Amino acid sequence: FFLGRHHDPEHIPDEEGPQRGSLSGRYWIAWVGLTFSIAAEFAFAYWSSALVHLRTGLSPARSITLVLGFPLGMMVGRWFGTYVLPKLSRDKRLIILIAFQFAGFVIVWNSHQILLSFIGIFFFGLGTSMQFALTSLRILHFGGDKPDLAMGKSSLAAGIAIGGSPFLLGFLSDQIGISRGFLMVPIAIAIAFLFDAPQEHINMLAIAYLVARVTYLICYLKDWANVRSLMWLIGFGCTVALFFQIP
Repeated sequence: FFLGRHHDPEHIPDEEGPQRGSLSGRYWIAWVGLTFSIAAEFAFAYWSSALVHLRTGLSPARSITLVLGFPLGMMVGRWFGTYVLPKLSRDKRLIILIAFQFAGFVIVWNSHQILLSFIGIFFFGLGTSMQFALTSLRILHFGGDKPDLAMGKSSLAAGIAIGGSPFLLGFLSDQIGISRGFLMVPIAIAIAFLFDAPQEHINMLAIAYLVARVTYLICYLKDWANVRSLMWLIGFGCTVALFFQIP
């Protein structure tokens, strides 16, 4: 409203009817990235209040109120996101957003303070804000000359993620507790990063692995069990990601 918007002509469906045929392997890699990106978003949105309640001692009602930081971060990211670092490529913006999302999770998962938890929730929302738009652009790009078919298949990814991830996190929480069950969220973030990162991020993944392993050893010596488990997951995710990034 204040900054102005550019409206492009609406998409006109193919006159020959629904598009058919196969899609490339790179499309399906981007499809998996989209699935886990949405899964992280909805698992966090549904269950973060339970984690905040456990960690901070807030009542359930106030914990839910605190989660308003998530849509606030989404709003800020979507409103101003297109004006921040406009020269960066689509993939680099996506990686930066995933990094913000992961940082938000780390803050919330380790925080026992109300303000810090709110900041973490806000950062998670900020990192989530433009992921769907950017991953959808990847879907369209790799869909080639079948944009309708590509977007149609992406709705299946969204349905699986939105319908399945909250139930899976709830099931894990019933089995091992909300704190440990919530580790599903960084796993989903790591997989989204794995399938969305461009080839030039091999060095970054290698450095991240080394940092995670060194931090793991420090946590082992200090007996910081929760952070140690998180560092192990990060190191494992970097290892798998490196495997898929090798050309």
